[in-house]
Order: sequence, then C-alpha cells, then structure tokens
Amino acid sequence: MKISWQVLSLEICRQLARCPLFQHRAPKSCIVSKSSGFHALRKIEQQMNNAISLKQDWQSGNTVVTHSHDNVNAPVSHVFLHGNKIAEVGDNFIRLFDGGWQSNTTKSRLNAILFEHGEPGDKVFQKNFDWFVQMNTVQGLSTVPFFSSMRLG
Repeated sequence: MKISWQVLSLEICRQLARCPLFQHRAPKSCIVSKSSGFHALRKIEQQMNNAISLKQDWQSGNTVVTHSHDNVNAPVSHVFLHGNKIAEVGDNFIRLFDGGWQSNTTKSRLNAILFEHGEPGDKVFQKNFDWFVQMNTVQGLSTVPFFSSMRLG
C-alpha cells in the first residue's frame, strides 16, 4: 500500500498536536493540500481552535467562541462569525451551520474546526456554487450536500 506524503504529513501533524509533550510547539497550524503542500491556518483560526480545545470563552475580530455547560451535560463550544452561529463542538460531535452566509470565511472557519476537532479527511468544499461536506465514515470518505445544523460524529 502506497501512502502519499500529504496523508503521512497530515497524520504526523495530527498526532503531534494531540501529544501533551509537544502541545506548546505542535504544528497545529499545518494543513496539507494537494496543490500547495503545507499552508498555515489563519492566526484567528488557531486561536479559535485553542479556545475550543481549552473550553475557554474567547473573542477576536469577527469570531467568538462561547461555552455552555451544566452539571449534567459535557461542555459544548459555540462558534460565531459576525454574530451568526457556525458550529457547535462537543466531546463526541461537531454540528455545522452556515450562519446564513456560505462565504469563503465561513467555509475557512469550518474547515479549521474540522481539521482540529474532526476526523482525518473531514472538510467543507464548494462545487458549482453548492456546498458539500466530505466526511470520514466507517465505509471510507463520503460526500454529502451541506445543510445547516448537520451533525458529524
């Protein structure tokens, strides 16, 4: 079985990002794309993912992360872009929203969340003006039309 360098590099990045010994210098910002190899997440997306991981409320520019928690349920991160909810991230799930705007910025924030908190291969992409979600399932990678409030996990 031949493994591409993109897949191998992505897996190394994901494993280092989860290792407690390397968290302060893990390459959480690396994403592998077919066309350009590595490229960095935006700084705001790195900070957003850190707030989700640490279960901390956070705000910068047009992006806000808040948390809901009670004595019964595990904490859930709520991510907002320009005041519109675009994601909920729990311990076992990610719920995606478009916030009413299927913009490149919304798609970029969702892909940053999926990269950090989803399964390998999860992503939102656009084809002929329509959004789709590629998700890693038991049967392999599956592509479905995007709909607001869809749940992964």
